[in-house]
Amino acid sequence: MLVSVIIPYYQRDSGILRRALSSILAQALPGGVAVEVIVVDDASPVPVAGEVEGLVFQPPFSLKILSQPNGGVAAARNTALRAVSADTTYIAFLDSDDSWYGGHVAKAVAALEQGFDLYFCDNERDGHHASHFSADGGLILPLITAAKGADPIAVSRDVMTTLTLRDFPCQISTAMYRRSVAAELLFDTSVRNAGEDVIFFLTLVARARVCFSPAKMVYCGSGINLYFSNMGWETPGYMQRLIDNMRAHTLIGRTVALNASDREWNDRHIALHKRDIAFHTLRRLAKGGGMPQEVRTMAKRDARAYLWLPYYAVQAVVGKALGLYKPK
Repeated sequence: MLVSVIIPYYQRDSGILRRALSSILAQALPGGVAVEVIVVDDASPVPVAGEVEGLVFQPPFSLKILSQPNGGVAAARNTALRAVSADTTYIAFLDSDDSWYGGHVAKAVAALEQGFDLYFCDNERDGHHASHFSADGGLILPLITAAKGADPIAVSRDVMTTLTLRDFPCQISTAMYRRSVAAELLFDTSVRNAGEDVIFFLTLVARARVCFSPAKMVYCGSGINLYFSNMGWETPGYMQRLIDNMRAHTLIGRTVALNASDREWNDRHIALHKRDIAFHTLRRLAKGGGMPQEVRTMAKRDARAYLWLPYYAVQAVVGKALGLYKPK
């Protein structure tokens, strides 16, 4: 049985990829399981060669290094997905600044061998949360309580669709899935800074029998991450993150089968992001920076932005004045 592990690589600090690869080599694999690691160098400032120097990949581990012009994390993952071996049974992801705790692969494979198609687990993220399942909405916690110590825990497709859409518990470095249920599935490269993973997993969930482990088996580090590195208003990718998140959920509304409650939530989520985009556009204009280039590009792609931007700008100004709106 072959597990292909996909690592998109773009980092500015040395040692980050080495840590991720070392965590793979430290896995105690079940008998008959081999691991193929595919690293896609997305024109990283820190070369791959120095990161892999001295690391020994020998059976049951193997390493494949691919290179491409910088295209972003979704494009890099797609390059790897197209390159997985023909006999791959399961596909796992590991971002280059993340690492697996011992036993992660064995635990994931054991769960999938029970007949599930998609497995994921909890994680901790440097500087953000000690448990992803407990952070944000924590919508998955009642399932853990109801399971009374079971591991893995099965989740219906309807429930998993809601969880993925609203809380996204299946962070990508924790996930492993059966290749045969979605052999042709790729990431949407039109949203580069946010949302590409949500679209991917919503599509996958629609085809899969899903389970998860409440155990924290993954550590998410603090290297270059276009989403978590752009959480602050003054970070260079903040506006693009808002725009891509809005565009991703617009695509989800058009392409994913949602129940009435999830569709209402998704429409509201899009509206909230449009208001935030309008607010930050006004904020930059007030600071004398002119119309943000990200907004110009967004409107060039879809001229309807010129219709909703003024509407949500008024909402943002009035709502903030009345204390009814807190910009994000």
